[in-house]
Amino acid sequence: MLKKLALSIVVSFLFSSGWVVADEQVKNMKLYLMIGQPNSETWAGIVKNETDMSIDGRKGIEAMGGEMLGFYIGVGEMKNYAIVAFPDSFDVSRIVFTRAMQGVMDDIQFIEIMSTEKAQEVFKAINATQIGGNA
Repeated sequence: MLKKLALSIVVSFLFSSGWVVADEQVKNMKLYLMIGQPNSETWAGIVKNETDMSIDGRKGIEAMGGEMLGFYIGVGEMKNYAIVAFPDSFDVSRIVFTRAMQGVMDDIQFIEIMSTEKAQEVFKAINATQIGGNA
């Protein structure tokens, strides 16, 4: 329940505050909500060194062929949230397995998200083909 609420808040904030994917390269990529849960050792280093996690996070995402569009820390739940863009799920899987090998995360997830404009295109396609019991 808390995860769904956090997802709704982050996505709603980004799209309702005028955040728009303008870069043509990003526009043709899939958007994901990345939810990461660093382990306690990683958090200890972050706090001790007063680290801006978005800097290294951005470098890692870009090294794997993606773009970071925003990075946030969940207050009170020891998780971080990022909006990232990747060309396909292969690129996302590279991040997941790389972070798992590094041993810094207890959990990492990618949830594909889309703008409401893109969703409207999906809805039109569903109605045009009459699939899924919407006849």
